[in-house]
Amino acid sequence: MRILGWNCRGICNASTVRALGAQIKGARTKVVFLSETKADVYRMEFFKKNLKFDESCVVEANGNASGLCLMWKFGIDLKVVEFNKDLIAVKVSDQCVDWMLVGFYGPPYYSEKKKAWGNLFALLESHQGPWAIMRDFNYIVNEEEQLGGNKGGPSATNYLKELLFEFNAVDLGYSRNKYTWARGAIKSDHAPILMDTNPCERFAHKPFRFEAVWLRDERCSAVIKEAWKGKVSGSEFVKLYKKQAVTREALRKWNKEVFRRCQDRINSLLKKIKEVLHLKMDFLKKIFKPSSRNGSLEVKWRRNNKDAIKNEEGTWIHESGQIKDKFWENFINLFKEEEVYFPEHLDHLVLPCITEEENEGLICIPTPEEIKDVLFQMQGPWS
Repeated sequence: MRILGWNCRGICNASTVRALGAQIKGARTKVVFLSETKADVYRMEFFKKNLKFDESCVVEANGNASGLCLMWKFGIDLKVVEFNKDLIAVKVSDQCVDWMLVGFYGPPYYSEKKKAWGNLFALLESHQGPWAIMRDFNYIVNEEEQLGGNKGGPSATNYLKELLFEFNAVDLGYSRNKYTWARGAIKSDHAPILMDTNPCERFAHKPFRFEAVWLRDERCSAVIKEAWKGKVSGSEFVKLYKKQAVTREALRKWNKEVFRRCQDRINSLLKKIKEVLHLKMDFLKKIFKPSSRNGSLEVKWRRNNKDAIKNEEGTWIHESGQIKDKFWENFINLFKEEEVYFPEHLDHLVLPCITEEENEGLICIPTPEEIKDVLFQMQGPWS
């Protein structure tokens, strides 16, 4: 599902609507989130029909400011969870999992930030399950995300950083334009953002897998150490994420240069083996042709063919379809779970193996420090 998010800075403009329509058509989006629409419900209903969407949730603008709208098409299973002047939250149900999509607009004024972000934090805390935010946060995580302008004082609260830390949230990253906002632009000064929850296979990245065979090569550890030395910025969690990403790319490049795609070579050799076996079978068939002289070979080939089977009543079954059904029925019965009767008065015979105190220790959730200690004590290739 493709979701388009855009701070349109006012939808009541013909050129803005044309630009939005072109984006929707080009990206084939099913869901659109608009912020700062500066429009009421009736205008957004008109634009929804004009853009060929079927359902919507609208938060009217306050005069000539703000305004939110989430539109979606038939076939998308969405249910509105909550909405106010700063956000619209919906539950999305797809084939894999139910998750929450939040369209959020962070107020640019300090006096309004605390309430808006407080509502967002409360919503995320109350939700059990995965979520994603299409947003205009009006915050940056690090200085690399901004070019020029006032970067704000270090004492000001950065609610975006707090959200990433409190909820262990992950920035999904981006492609193409690094900066999505420009001061002094005509019409909307924000670039639209497209999120694809199910990208086409041809565009999907190949998942990274650490190969145990790499550890046999002494150069592997040097590649990892060199990649890990790189300087990155951000919080401790973000630094760890970025270093892991750099290390993955370094190992991918090294694997391609050194091992020359081992799996491709293995597949090529397997293909050649199959070709040789196929030629050998053709040769044997030409020598042992079915005839009166070589009838034993023909009989041997037919020996594993089930022409008839006998059921429980002693009746022979000859039809192939009935034979298949009978095999399937017996297989199901063979592995069917049987009901076991356990008398209640025998409960005292099963003595407890552990104490209540030991059981509490087994079911308690390990702390981050305990997880860290266990991971650092691991041995072998996966440590």
